Amino acid sequence: MKKYIAVAVVASASLAFACTGMYAGKNVSADGTVLIGRTVDTPPWTCCFRATRIPRGEDVKYAYVCTPAVTAVGKGFYPSACANEAGLVISGTVTGHTRKEMLDIDPKTNRKGVGEFNLSGLVAGNCATAREALDYFAKVIAERGHFGAEIYMFADRDEAWYLEAYTGHQWAAVKMPEDKVACFGNQFMIRSFDPDSPDVRHSPELISMPEKHGLLVRGADGLPDLCLTYATSLGDYSNFRTWFGHKTFSPFTAGVYETKRPMPLFYSPARKVSIDDMFELMRSRFEGTDMCPDEGGSPKVRTIGTTKQATSHVISLDHRLPAKFAGTVWFSLANAEHSVFLPMNAAVTETDEAFSQDDVEKPFSYNPALAGHAFRRLCALAEQNRRFYGRGVRAWWRARERELIASYSRVLAEAVAKDNASIVTDFAKCEQTRALKDARRIFDELMWYVMENNRIEGDGSGATTLPEKPFRPKGLGDDDPADAVYSWWPSRAARKRKEIAESGGKFDLVFIGDSITHYFGDDNGRGIPVFRELQKTYSILNLGYSGQKTENMIWRMTHGELDGYEAKAVMIMAGTNNGNPAPDVARGIRRLVEVVRERQPKAKVLLLPVFPRGEKPDSPIRCKYEKVKTMIRGLADGKNVIWCDINDRFLESDGTATKEVFTDFCHLTEKGYRIWRDAMLPYFREICGK
Repeated sequence: MKKYIAVAVVASASLAFACTGMYAGKNVSADGTVLIGRTVDTPPWTCCFRATRIPRGEDVKYAYVCTPAVTAVGKGFYPSACANEAGLVISGTVTGHTRKEMLDIDPKTNRKGVGEFNLSGLVAGNCATAREALDYFAKVIAERGHFGAEIYMFADRDEAWYLEAYTGHQWAAVKMPEDKVACFGNQFMIRSFDPDSPDVRHSPELISMPEKHGLLVRGADGLPDLCLTYATSLGDYSNFRTWFGHKTFSPFTAGVYETKRPMPLFYSPARKVSIDDMFELMRSRFEGTDMCPDEGGSPKVRTIGTTKQATSHVISLDHRLPAKFAGTVWFSLANAEHSVFLPMNAAVTETDEAFSQDDVEKPFSYNPALAGHAFRRLCALAEQNRRFYGRGVRAWWRARERELIASYSRVLAEAVAKDNASIVTDFAKCEQTRALKDARRIFDELMWYVMENNRIEGDGSGATTLPEKPFRPKGLGDDDPADAVYSWWPSRAARKRKEIAESGGKFDLVFIGDSITHYFGDDNGRGIPVFRELQKTYSILNLGYSGQKTENMIWRMTHGELDGYEAKAVMIMAGTNNGNPAPDVARGIRRLVEVVRERQPKAKVLLLPVFPRGEKPDSPIRCKYEKVKTMIRGLADGKNVIWCDINDRFLESDGTATKEVFTDFCHLTEKGYRIWRDAMLPYFREICGK
């Protein structure tokens, strides 16, 4: 371990500068564990991370597993994510940005300081509890100073903490609530700060230093606002990630995005958050928003899923388990979009050689023996065309993760019951070996697909630029390559099957859609008061699922959700989550209509276009769905399929959308749901006769 510390201390530059952090308290996580997550985004394209165990030694009191950088990269140890045998876990860091005026007063300590290149490992190797970690932070920062503006998260079986290091010696930490979640970009988030609260810790001069120089900013409550005091101003680069995370976890409270609007650090989620919910958020490219680069959004706004991800992790901390088994680091190598999350329990004593290898010659370059590079090359190829190359790769790893989550739970329970670390060690090594083999195989399959579909316009061959169909790795099941199953979808499907079974075989109305439809009548949605009023007259089956695309809906409709009953009318409003070009979205809607007609031949289909997106009429995403609307209007025959274009009712006379109707220029307020209901009532009355 001594050589790692030596390398780290002489590091000359911060490696991870564009990460995204996430958290879910144990009372709001799906499995009752604390979840701490982070993407590790790095500037050098050759950067390579690994997975290994650091044993006890002269400088290491507690053995721990971690995901450090390959030393030959030359940037230091960078332990990234750590889980030790005492039950302490730590993730560090998300880079923040400090005001120049503050750094002029208390500069970063550069080469002699501690920071993300070594501090997480030092804490994991020397601390057993979160309180000990806080004391250790305070001690080493006071003695040696801190290298950069950075954010750490750490937890033990009793509590979890969030720490912001602003300058060479000033820092603040707050206890993370057990019933809240968080997601944040590269920005400091602590606002109102009560230095006398038992749930905070801070450096001695955190308040007095800026106050002495006239730089302390207090909020309306009179308490120091650390964000306004220490941080640079908000911008889209970071704040949109923070808002999008909030929108994902709690769509009702995120509101409309505004560049300069500070978002709360902690908030209540709309539903419990699972570990694979975090996996998917780490892969996000802001799908379904104006900022999605694959849907015409700004390329200057940093996505969460990015080619610069060198590794990502979600650390699960289970307070119900013995300390040595409590922490598990789920890590991916390279961009999580097209890689897989693998579990590494704190009790693991060994990892696969390709994952742990650090004996690499300089200068550092491509090395096929390294697991990090095997995943990196697959990601690099898949990301050349996410639509045709990447979707199948992503679907493959998602399917594997679902298997892994289920099997790991059983393996961990067995290891704990037998108090046998070799059980989780063997499992981790086996799955690492298997994933690496798959990554290499899929790369070869994808490369052959690219070769077979190498079509370049303008070379006289008459070839087109697009393949006939997306790449699918061998062994991928029936799930569509675009499918991304959220953990709660199966439980919602089970509830819907029960509703159908108890319906008596008849419904007046069936609603099919995504989150806009979902929150019309379920899960504390803003449309529930309106939905309850409708239910006084009509029997309704709400088949809206938040986050779903047309292909997900087609799968559901062909797997039981249209069977076992007769409906008088089926209302479809789908496609807002599809990141595909307009013609592809239209094809998905067309197929969905066909499926509904096949399985509910007596029902009238009420086909709605995607509701207006974006604030202005010329918004790129609005324009995209206007094209879709034009393409699907012809599906209506006026008899069996009825076209219901009610979009103008949601808009002002000049075509703009307002916050009175839309919470975020996509989802509806209660007023928006009332507009929807009122516009559809004539159709409902005519078809249902009441």
